[in-house]
Amino acid sequence: MTKGGDDGTVPIPEPLRPYLDAAIKLSPSKWVFPAADGKQRAADTNLKAVLRRALGRAGIVDGYEHRCRKPGCGHVELATEDANRRCPKYDRALWIRPLPRKGIVFHSLRHTTATLLARAKVHPSVAQKILRHANIETTLAIYTHLDGIEDMRAAVAKLDFGVIRVRNQDLTRLLAVRPLLPALPLRSR
Repeated sequence: MTKGGDDGTVPIPEPLRPYLDAAIKLSPSKWVFPAADGKQRAADTNLKAVLRRALGRAGIVDGYEHRCRKPGCGHVELATEDANRRCPKYDRALWIRPLPRKGIVFHSLRHTTATLLARAKVHPSVAQKILRHANIETTLAIYTHLDGIEDMRAAVAKLDFGVIRVRNQDLTRLLAVRPLLPALPLRSR
């Protein structure tokens, strides 16, 4: 169901099918992602906490908090790795808590989907339908993020300049400055 309360069908990419099939087989109930008791999750489930745990399990983290759970200790260490550590005060094993990357929320998945669809050269109107945007400008201007250097390199790599034709005397001069130019096919007349 959408945030507007509408039912809808969303296509599932074939590469995800084995994962969903496995989740269905492993589920103790008819729900694909049930609560711990196998029942449907409550409407007031803290989905942010669910996402935080999933990001932690996936290793999409900024680091880890190592905390002593002995009452009154309060020892906490921040680290980039999740290796076991011990409390320097009580020599007890520290509790490890992943610190998911900041800024990743469920809504980020919509932006990621729009960007991946654009990179896969899916027509913007199809992406608009998948994301259920009323206006295609929302899909293109807000959700699609194609501004990285790799996107720009991929775009200019598609340009075709044809074969450069030069006169023989110009070839010597051109080859002298060639290290400053990108690799281009040369053909003399």
